Amino acid sequence: MRSWWAGGVVLGLVAVGGGVYLLARVGLEDADRWAGVLGLFLNAAGLAIAVVSLVKGRRASGNVSNRVSRGEFDESVTMARDVNPADPQSGDVRNAIGNGRFHGPVIMGRDVHEKDQ
Repeated sequence: MRSWWAGGVVLGLVAVGGGVYLLARVGLEDADRWAGVLGLFLNAAGLAIAVVSLVKGRRASGNVSNRVSRGEFDESVTMARDVNPADPQSGDVRNAIGNGRFHGPVIMGRDVHEKDQ
């Protein structure tokens, strides 16, 4: 997460530095033309990022079905939707166990959070 933040700062500084350099080198009128062309491409890139984010966001929400059927489990079994979610998503969760032997705890739930220290 921090690398995205640092990358954004670096790109912002590069954009400001490039704008100042371009303005000083070619003058206001030509710099305005360059800004229009570069703005077109930056807006197209921003639109593409928005569409990808929208698609990923829609995939994250929805219904989840966890099922364990048959087997022998010596350790704990956890079936959940969002474990330690920063932003819990909407949708139904169905957890089911059919047959099997469990020699440890079984945790089934939605939006499972660790205990705050």
